[in-house]
Amino acid sequence: RKENVGVRSRHGLMYGKYSVKCKLTPLLNDSDMWNGLTNAIWLIYQGAPGNYRRICEKDGYMSDYYGGDAVERVPQVAYAEIDFEILKTPLYCPDATFPPLRPQQVAVPGQRANWQRPSDGGIPKGMITVACTNWDMACHSPVDFAAGCRPIEHEGHTYLSHRWDDNYRAITQKKYEPDAELFRGDHYWFQIDWRPDQVIWRIGPELDQLREVGYMDSTVTSISDVQMELIVTQEFHNTKWWPGSPYDQGCIPFAAKDYTGVIQEVVIE
Repeated sequence: RKENVGVRSRHGLMYGKYSVKCKLTPLLNDSDMWNGLTNAIWLIYQGAPGNYRRICEKDGYMSDYYGGDAVERVPQVAYAEIDFEILKTPLYCPDATFPPLRPQQVAVPGQRANWQRPSDGGIPKGMITVACTNWDMACHSPVDFAAGCRPIEHEGHTYLSHRWDDNYRAITQKKYEPDAELFRGDHYWFQIDWRPDQVIWRIGPELDQLREVGYMDSTVTSISDVQMELIVTQEFHNTKWWPGSPYDQGCIPFAAKDYTGVIQEVVIE
């Protein structure tokens, strides 16, 4: 059966570099087909009493994680999340309209035939997508808060940050990486560098060979200031969360044997 599994730390910490050495399940088979898994390394709010984010001065936060646009906005919330999510999906970064309309065609999120596809013809062979996400609960306080696809630069790199609309609770950047490099070796490192006004995502074969794959700061998103716990998971996501994914999760066959992920080392600085 398909089962979401993972490991969660017992105690939360606040800020620091969270580096995870692991050997997670490869996502592509020899025919370049995706197995439906999302490998994830993430931080999640601890949720202890009084562990609330700083006050959102402009319009407040969306009050809950699951609700839609109709939920109320409140000055403070507990929820916070910072993610690596790695799966097979395109670098889809549309404008603030979801999905972009085609002439004489109604765009329906649940019908892939109606989605506007990338002009480059799809996902390169052997590649998967490293998605870097910060859940800011749609606080409008950052001076450059915006919906749609917006660039941000850091140390010579330009990253495209995407938010579906002004009430969407998260902002995401995506980058193609080889599945074989990340998941077919003996191990690979993933690092979330969480600072009071920045989040930097890095990956690499060794801890002293990390390279930057994502960057956000407090000009574009509200950075968590609550204690957070570390989680490593292998999950079968609903593919409707990832427009442009090549298959529906319900059409991907069950695995003949268990998918194994191993956490080899965790370093927190």
